[in-house]
Amino acid sequence: LGLCRVRGDRHFEGALENNLADVLQAAGRAHEARAHVRKSAAIYAEMGREAGELQPEIWMLVEW
Repeated sequence: LGLCRVRGDRHFEGALENNLADVLQAAGRAHEARAHVRKSAAIYAEMGREAGELQPEIWMLVEW
């Protein structure tokens, strides 16, 4: 996450926050997971405002 912030890669930062939330949820740490989901959502919302229009993308961090 730190490298994403340094590089300014907001897409990947949001994806990592969401992935971290999934890991925490699976570990039974729901309260912490919700905090990371909120961070992820906020990042994507900020990107939409910066671009002036929403451009949805799909990020896969792991193969399903």
